[in-house]
Amino acid sequence: IGPSLIMASVRASLRTLTLAQSAADVLLDQLNRSLRPDLVDGRFITIVIVVIDPIHHTVEYANAGHAPALFLRASSGEFTSLVATGVPLGVLDEPRYPRGLPLHLEVRDMIVLCTDGIVEAMDEKGRQYGRERLERLIAELVDEPLQTIVDRIAEDVSSHYASSNPTDDLTVLLARRVR
Repeated sequence: IGPSLIMASVRASLRTLTLAQSAADVLLDQLNRSLRPDLVDGRFITIVIVVIDPIHHTVEYANAGHAPALFLRASSGEFTSLVATGVPLGVLDEPRYPRGLPLHLEVRDMIVLCTDGIVEAMDEKGRQYGRERLERLIAELVDEPLQTIVDRIAEDVSSHYASSNPTDDLTVLLARRVR
């Protein structure tokens, strides 16, 4: 129950903060200041905030230790990590969360955000699903509808799992420029 309540607080705080602010770095700073008093006993939150400008087709982000967060350049099939620009929320009293390098979305380019439960899913031999396998699958399906890609990731991760009950949450969020 603890992590679920924390995430509900994160969601509520973030929704409120975005009413007045849209800069990813400022949002992470404000979110950390808001939640830090409640993150005790070694608790922390990894989160990436991605801001997509649909007019100029640009992406800005700030990343508080969250992975995987990826950018796919569809024309080349090359993935770039939206690397951590700061520590997870709750670790430091006054951390800095600078924005990562801005990205320009071309048609078909994609932002891929997942929980670590996807890439850390373990099979019966203790092998992780892995980022490389995730990237290969997405690259193969790059022109499919986003829901199809999400469904295929879910199927592939489920077939990789050693048991029928995942030990971690499995969430995927995809965004693609279509024109």
